[in-house]
Amino acid sequence: ADQIEAHLKGRTRPEIIKDMEEALRPILSEIAKQTDQMNLIAAKIYAQRIPEADLKEIAAFFKSGAGQKYVGSQAQVMNDLFTEMQVFSQTLGNIIMDRLREDLRKKNIQL
Repeated sequence: ADQIEAHLKGRTRPEIIKDMEEALRPILSEIAKQTDQMNLIAAKIYAQRIPEADLKEIAAFFKSGAGQKYVGSQAQVMNDLFTEMQVFSQTLGNIIMDRLREDLRKKNIQL
């Protein structure tokens, strides 16, 4: 909610910010309710798949210093992984095409 409001303040006309904030309150409240509902659904799914004792250990990890670092690093890790996956995919595609061309060339087939 705070991020949305901060984003809007930086991109809107100053004279309507107050009206926008008032209009956003019920919307953000509804989003919070929907998020709570999705969290309950996720909790049920995890509870069906993972024993309670393990879930408690997982929760303890996320509350620990290492768990907090893990959570805090996820956005940057995902960005870095995405970049590396693009490079990996391109490299893999090149290897496949080079080998395919080489094999077909041996059979006098040109791509």
